Amino acid sequence: MPTAGYAGTSTWKVVHSRVIIRKTPSTTANILGFQAQGKVLEGSLQDVAGMPWLKVKHFGGDGKECDGYMLIDGAALGLGPLLERVDSHAGPAKPAKPATEPAAKPKSKSRPKPKPNVEELRKWTRHPKTAALRFEVVPNMVMVRNLPSTQADAVGVVKKGEVLEGQPREGWLLIDDKSSEALENGEGRWILLDGKDLGLGILLRPQVPAPIITKKYATSVQLSFDSDMSKYYLEVEPEIGECFRTPCSQGKSMIVHGLHPDSHVRLRFIVRGKEETYGEWEAVETADVPNWEEADGPCIDLLGNKRGNCQQCSCKCFALEENVVSLNMDVSDSRCARCGCNVAAHVIWTEKASQAKAESPSAQKQKMPVAAKPVPVVSPEAALNDKAISLPKETMLKRWRPLDTKPSEAWPRLSKDFSEVVVWSDLHSDMGKNMTHLKQLPVCQDTVLLLAGDIASSLEVIETSFRLLQAKFGAIFYVPGNHELWVSKKDGLSSVHKFLAILEICEELGVHTRPAFINSECAVCPLFSWYKDNLVDGFSRNLADIPFDMQTQWPWDITGRGDTNDAQQPEIADFFLSLNERRIAATPAGALTALKRAEADAEEARQAQLEGKVLPPLAKAQDENEIFVVTMSHFVPRQECYPGPRRLCGVMGCREIEKQARACGSRCHVFGHSHISCDRQVDGIRYVQHPLGYPNDYHRQSEPKTVWGTCKSRQEASALVKEPESKLAKEIAKAILDDIRVCTDKCLERPPGRWNQEDPDTYSSNNIFDRKEELKLRESMGYDAKKMAELWSAPPPVREVEVQVTHFQDGNQLSLCIPNNLLVRQLKERIVEEVGRGNPAKIVLSTSGENALNDDVALSSLDSEISGGLIAMGIDMSKGKTVKVKLVHAASDSPQSLTISILDTATMLDVRKEVMNRLGESSISKCKLVKRLATGGFQGLADGDRLNAKRELLFLGRDLLESTSGTSTKEELLSLHV
Repeated sequence: MPTAGYAGTSTWKVVHSRVIIRKTPSTTANILGFQAQGKVLEGSLQDVAGMPWLKVKHFGGDGKECDGYMLIDGAALGLGPLLERVDSHAGPAKPAKPATEPAAKPKSKSRPKPKPNVEELRKWTRHPKTAALRFEVVPNMVMVRNLPSTQADAVGVVKKGEVLEGQPREGWLLIDDKSSEALENGEGRWILLDGKDLGLGILLRPQVPAPIITKKYATSVQLSFDSDMSKYYLEVEPEIGECFRTPCSQGKSMIVHGLHPDSHVRLRFIVRGKEETYGEWEAVETADVPNWEEADGPCIDLLGNKRGNCQQCSCKCFALEENVVSLNMDVSDSRCARCGCNVAAHVIWTEKASQAKAESPSAQKQKMPVAAKPVPVVSPEAALNDKAISLPKETMLKRWRPLDTKPSEAWPRLSKDFSEVVVWSDLHSDMGKNMTHLKQLPVCQDTVLLLAGDIASSLEVIETSFRLLQAKFGAIFYVPGNHELWVSKKDGLSSVHKFLAILEICEELGVHTRPAFINSECAVCPLFSWYKDNLVDGFSRNLADIPFDMQTQWPWDITGRGDTNDAQQPEIADFFLSLNERRIAATPAGALTALKRAEADAEEARQAQLEGKVLPPLAKAQDENEIFVVTMSHFVPRQECYPGPRRLCGVMGCREIEKQARACGSRCHVFGHSHISCDRQVDGIRYVQHPLGYPNDYHRQSEPKTVWGTCKSRQEASALVKEPESKLAKEIAKAILDDIRVCTDKCLERPPGRWNQEDPDTYSSNNIFDRKEELKLRESMGYDAKKMAELWSAPPPVREVEVQVTHFQDGNQLSLCIPNNLLVRQLKERIVEEVGRGNPAKIVLSTSGENALNDDVALSSLDSEISGGLIAMGIDMSKGKTVKVKLVHAASDSPQSLTISILDTATMLDVRKEVMNRLGESSISKCKLVKRLATGGFQGLADGDRLNAKRELLFLGRDLLESTSGTSTKEELLSLHV
């Protein structure tokens, strides 16, 4: 604090609420600190430019002394007197006053501080609310006052560098958002923005944040805001083109259009106002997406619909963004990779729209209307695609019959037996990240992979994917999905012809599309399918008539209608289901027997669950001929397996798939399409969906899932220099096109359809991405999302299961009968309890010795995995061995110890009993086993604790009569911790 001790000092008292100490005698000098009202201090007078200053000694935060200056009279600043002189102490003589100086006036009491007039402050207190902005404190310290006046009471200070958020109001910043009445009562916190009039300079400076780039597109970038930025401009400086400004939108994000692909751009915010404040530049590079040309044609969205120009910007055509999020197959967040606008902003592509787009607006106005001409009958000389969809059904089925199961032929057995079945769906390997992911899969040649459709839409990519996966797995079973059947007119194929081309590729490569046994106990049966609107109770197509899979082309003789691109016609599903009739008729009797028994067990479990009973373990197969059948389809077999958006119910699957699966004696049915992971038991059948999905899918599963058996061998993936080449796809497609070209069968005339025949591409319906329509539909169907969530996560009935645990190294085995509602962590605890030793946290359980089971997984979800037994590591599972344990007295004056022999699987209670017998003690309470605490005391060991590897224990309660040579020293006893 300031002290006396130099010539010319005088004593002063602070009469203002607070007076600042500055580095030099100037109101703009740096602030060193301040003194509060009533403080008495000493210093020397200084007159600078006619203003009186008091020079004092100041000690900084580092303890160093320096000179400071305090203004004595603040009248020039509208503050009144700041310091008042008081009677001086005995000390050095004061300098004589000049002769011209008037006689000193008698001291009077300090004048009261003037109070601000609240009426005059209503300009600020009743000011309309403004958007909150951020400001940075410029000087070392700024006062916070309870009213917007320099005469108001100080209620705090803010220091240099602090960032404040509040409402700017006519030169003051209001930090608190309170009512006008509260502000007039002095309950607010106000800070002066600009102190130039007081000689203080800028006090608070607007803080302009740097733009936050959340996504980069080809011709736009997306920004996100932490707060309301509507008071700012965004300045854009592109590498190509002129700079421009655009006002920031309200909300938390905005998209900036008008950029060029694969170019650099700089962006910054500017505060609106008379004096603009600029933020920092943020540099970004736009995505590299080629400009669209008319010859490129439309792009396909994730639902198989052709998309054209954007209605919100100047984007000419939609471009699919690969890294999209498809939560529960709700692709409403999908955006154009070119312009960044939502996919719904891009119109459904039509041939007429593309033609009108190519013409100038003036040409469209000058074009005279012409009379409508009748649609010509499609003849064999017409375009190849038109001929393909007009061929008779029987003509197309000629290529199918060699691919079908032969009449009255039993399901064959593969030439090699396999030990495991794993399932996967929706690989979408035409997306670069997914193809790269497939290359990194380990090699499992004893495993059969089931692919439930949607590999890719390109024949070449489908073939490449098959070749890649064949190098990883011993055998592959496959059914096509809807993405495989997307075609365009330039392909010349209908969707049915492409379906046949895919089956012929599979036939050539050895990919199985017909049923077969993989060993004597398990068989796989692929089932072809499509969707109808009968999957979910209460739904029909007229409730949500949405565009879906419009990139398909359906022959008229299959649908009976002329709506070529309408993939929701029920006749399409009937056609694919009819292709399964021969394989269903050849179902082995043992499969039906196994399903019948499983259905009876499921009914028993349902009744037990209602009664709260725990079921005994499932009996082993009574009939050696019982067969475990795994069926597979791409589409959803029953409504319990689809909890997604109601507006997609009509394009998810159909109930006939479930009927055909049961007709095959299925014990496990694998499907895909909805991209929603599923693994549940319903009426004796396990239903599994395990999708890889799109690169950023919510339900993305990075590895196939085991549904039967265990893997016996697994090797890491070898480095692939390049992808396998596609050699068959083009040849097979060409052969089918040649057949269509030379076919002389009479083509059908186009039958009437539900769409306008003159403009079959026109589709008028509720938009699939409209969330309001989804909510209305849920209400009309009586859909209860909470009930569905409970049903989806409902645990299976509690049943006892037998688990065989084998040690990884020594082969020791342990059989346990436990309820299936236990977690893997609890199973480890049961193993420790049964063996009598070990630490559950150190045990590793797996099905193959490689992939450890997660502690938080319920055994009920691992039925098939644990049926083949578990492999254990991290625990000794051998029988108990006799070991020597030394007991050391923890509190005796002289060292005492006792050595006993006991099994290493003993508990602490067993040790206490053995010691009691050895000592001849009648009371077990006098034989205690303890551990030393860090505080110096002791804590007893629980009787249930296992001995495990402990070979020396601390003892309390009575003397140990026996003592062994080489006993522990007193220092060792004090440091012994168990």
